[in-house]
Amino acid sequence: MPPISATVVDASTGKPLPGMSVCLQARIWEFGNVSVLREDQTHTDSSGRFSFAASTHVLEILQSWEGCTIKVTDPKIKDYFPQPCGGFAFLTYDERQVTPKDGTLFYFPVAMVEQLGWHRAVPFGANRKMIFLLGTTIPLIPVLQSPEQCSSARDSSVVGICVGLNGSTEAYRLRRAKPESDSPAH
Repeated sequence: MPPISATVVDASTGKPLPGMSVCLQARIWEFGNVSVLREDQTHTDSSGRFSFAASTHVLEILQSWEGCTIKVTDPKIKDYFPQPCGGFAFLTYDERQVTPKDGTLFYFPVAMVEQLGWHRAVPFGANRKMIFLLGTTIPLIPVLQSPEQCSSARDSSVVGICVGLNGSTEAYRLRRAKPESDSPAH
């Protein structure tokens, strides 16, 4: 695996997001099963950056590269959208009460996915195709008051995804669970 680094930013404002949880998982395919070769976790630094060192993996006969995933999650809502390392990001909302601090924004989880072979799935919504070039940014979509607010996103490539996520049942539940005084006027 090559070294991987990127900056996590707010899709609406373009500002870096420090303290986000980032997980790397590399997988192989062998005898009809997926096995994990590598799993590392880190957090974004004060400028929203994270990095993972390169690694070398020797595959045995009948093993093949399955792919890897970089999953970025907001630690403020890890109990509400629990995201195990690897695989796709999902939006299964846990009904426990959300208690944000004043002005807290929540961000939907995202998985940057590379999958190979016949079992490959097409990325959608909170799951995007992994492309890491020099200076790569990963825009996280905030939970907004309405999907219409997505049109002002600084990163126009995620407007459709933003509308879909902010129009979801999970976004509606998060907005309802947030105390009115803490709802951002984003």
